[in-house]
Formats: sequence, C-alpha cells, structure tokens
Amino acid sequence: MSIFLNKMNMRYDYLFTGGIWCLVFRITIILQFNEKIGPLFKIVGKLLMEFLNFSFVYFIFIVMFGILGNINFMNDLDVFEGTLQSFITVVNYSLGNLNSKVFDPIKSEGLVMFGEIYIMALQLIFNVLLINFMIAILSNIY
Repeated sequence: MSIFLNKMNMRYDYLFTGGIWCLVFRITIILQFNEKIGPLFKIVGKLLMEFLNFSFVYFIFIVMFGILGNINFMNDLDVFEGTLQSFITVVNYSLGNLNSKVFDPIKSEGLVMFGEIYIMALQLIFNVLLINFMIAILSNIY
C-alpha cells in the first residue's frame, strides 16, 4: 500500500483552490441580497465593467502605437526592436516613464521630429484616456 501512495503524485492544492473559489462565489451571491452590503456589490460590479471597457481601449491603443513605433523605429532604436519590446516601450511611455534622449542615435532629422510628435501624441492620448476613465467611474457609479 505504501508503494502505491509513494508513486501517486496527485496535488490536492488545485482541488482545494477550486473549492474555495466556489465557496467565495456562493458567498458573494448570497451577500448581494443583503440590504446593507448589496448596494456595494452593485457599485463594484459597475466599476468592474468600466475597468474592462477601459482595459480594452487601452490595449487597442497599445497595439496601435506599438506597431507604429515598431514600423518606423525598428532599425534605428533598440527600444522598438521587436514587436513585444515595442509594446513594452509604449506601456512605459503611457505610464509616464519617458526617456528624452531616446531619439538621439537617429541620423535623420525628419525621423527625429516624427519620433517627438509620436511621443507627444502618445502622451496626450493616454492621459486623456486615463482622465476619461476617472470621469466615467465617478459619473456612472454614483
């Protein structure tokens, strides 16, 4: 019997985790009908829907700016070398982690000017997107 138990590599962690998630889901269903906690669940649900909408639009803009940066700067800059690296760079720039000297290695002045306009447009669009997200949360939930 002990040989059989030693050969068995079953991990019960995943089973227990699934059971806990089922219990949490059941508790949230029960608590939404409580008169004091129920409105909180409705507010959190609306907030989650607004966040999912924002995440979808944010992802579309990341893909758009990442591809645009990759096409224009992949031969001149290391930060736009590959598609994934371009997406990571756009996420960093959209969150405010800017490097003002990133376009210094480029020899063409027109491409440097385009790069600066690209970064300004990226900053403007993502800041407006974040501000609109904050306004949508405050206006739709309350």
